Amino acid sequence: MKRIFAMLLALSMLLASAAMAEGTAEMPIVEEPISMTMMIGLDTSRGYDPENNAVFQYLEEITNIDWEYIVVDRTAWTEKLSLMWASGSMPDMIYNGVSSNDLLVYTGSLILDLKPYLEEYAPNFYKLYQNNADVRMAVDLPTGKIGSFVWTNMEVESGAGQCPPEILYINQDWLTALGLEMPQTVEEYYNTLVAFRDGDPNGNGEADEIALAPRNAYKDLDKLQPLLGFMADANNLYFKDGTVYYAPLMDEYKQWVELCAKMYADKLIDPDIFVMSNAEVMAKGNVDPQVYGSVIASAAFTVVGADNADSYVPTPIYTAANGEQMWYNRVYANAGVGVITSTCKNPEAAIRWCDMFYSDEFVKLVWMGQEGVAYEYNEDGTWNWIYSDEYPDTTAVRASLTIQAGGQGPSMCPTDWFKLNDATEAPVNAQRAQIASDYYGKLRVAMPTLYYEANAAKEMSTISTDLKAYTDQMVALFVTGEADIETGWEEFTETVKNMQALRLVEIAQEAYDAVA
Repeated sequence: MKRIFAMLLALSMLLASAAMAEGTAEMPIVEEPISMTMMIGLDTSRGYDPENNAVFQYLEEITNIDWEYIVVDRTAWTEKLSLMWASGSMPDMIYNGVSSNDLLVYTGSLILDLKPYLEEYAPNFYKLYQNNADVRMAVDLPTGKIGSFVWTNMEVESGAGQCPPEILYINQDWLTALGLEMPQTVEEYYNTLVAFRDGDPNGNGEADEIALAPRNAYKDLDKLQPLLGFMADANNLYFKDGTVYYAPLMDEYKQWVELCAKMYADKLIDPDIFVMSNAEVMAKGNVDPQVYGSVIASAAFTVVGADNADSYVPTPIYTAANGEQMWYNRVYANAGVGVITSTCKNPEAAIRWCDMFYSDEFVKLVWMGQEGVAYEYNEDGTWNWIYSDEYPDTTAVRASLTIQAGGQGPSMCPTDWFKLNDATEAPVNAQRAQIASDYYGKLRVAMPTLYYEANAAKEMSTISTDLKAYTDQMVALFVTGEADIETGWEEFTETVKNMQALRLVEIAQEAYDAVA
């Protein structure tokens, strides 16, 4: 009874505050109840069930829209979408997971063009769209149409969505043990790793220290690229000042390979890095005493465990030899969510439903659930999850009492999200906020969101698949010393040119120029 009373109280408070907030969403969305279908892609192993989710149930009450959920496991998502496009048998809305290529191909035919509706039926999103170039870049198609809403990292009022997805950490306990200061330059960072290797900072009398451990083993060595003043995307493309480059043809890329090779030769990284799995990296990170001096991860606890995470603090963002100072930022705006299909009989209602998640009173609902039910504020402005016998941990609360945990849909991440007073997450959120504050404007993505025409997308996929396989192989050979960088680099660059690397750049540049 107490839980029911708390839920009713929270709902009444939320409804009362809605009328006073700016950027509100009027309720109900429709006067008479209607039913619509929503297809949603989920990692079903996480126990997320939209039908029994408290937030979805609450939204059905206040909006008068009853959703029938078509849940598809993420492993079968691409196949399911392909069959749906081919058959033309579609739901009213696709909650998440529509690719940029599908948006480009089907918007205006199988996907509703949202552009004519936004100003009247989606005023909250329309404001975000007008005021933020990243959002426009994410949703504006080369055809002039808009096929989806977005999810964003932060409320637009908070700035540019500064939120590093990966952090370069260093073991402060080891710095203290060796009497070292926080390294302030790339050279000092390297010398600190050497000191970790040689100085027995874990104090066990054995030479078992591993100076640097990327969470995803060799796959994350590219996270060191900002130390050389660039960062490449999955296709090895790099974007700067409106121009696209193929990174392996840049001097900085060679310098990055040389740095990794030197680290490997100097035994600063695990000699098994090219054959290790993520699980093996984390297994070593959880031993006692610690063996990792510096880690690259979204949060230190994901590599070294919660008990050891407090020892690790973020490094500064170093200035590279080319004068660039940069680190990774999350893509601010991701399209492909809140997609309304052309068969939707109530598109205005569906659009208004998506739009409410960009309004002041509903922005927290997606990520944090209902106040008094899923979370509660502390006197200092921080907040905590509310645990119970039914929902004993964070995973259970988020799966049943929020909707963001089920998969990114139309929403903005509220700034209060980073005030979570959780023993594990709170320190990471504080670190991210500090990095964003200290290095505002220095966090960036390798490439902006781009849309490619169908033929261009196919050509790009064909070229990039072969190129990526070749460059990955050669980087591994160069780093381990099986191929000599100085004598083999010219042949390497000529080979990537012959494999149409510059055509890859040309396709991406044309796509950017079409919407810039």
